[in-house]
Amino acid sequence: MVKVHMGKLVEKVIKKTGANVTELASAMGVSRRTIYNWYKEEVISASILNKLSREIGYEFTPNGDVISPAAIETDEHVENKVTSQDDKYWQTRYIELLERYSELLSNAIKGS
Repeated sequence: MVKVHMGKLVEKVIKKTGANVTELASAMGVSRRTIYNWYKEEVISASILNKLSREIGYEFTPNGDVISPAAIETDEHVENKVTSQDDKYWQTRYIELLERYSELLSNAIKGS
């Protein structure tokens, strides 16, 4: 089994999910610098990972209760989870843009 550097995993997941570090830091009650410092940590506490999980919608453990970096064998776990998150994000974003476009079009027609 491959040992996982949790800080690098956290960095990769945050980047792949498109989470804004400033907003994430604010939501977690920490500074941006703190999040960047976590990227350097080989081991990250369960409480931090749980907070991150809630904020970015990613579960860092296969079973959800014990933080076990060794439980993640490859980046495939990250890729599969992130792809699912990406699909949901873009679907939601697309719907939001369609709704905004429809509203603008409706307002333009009313104004004519």
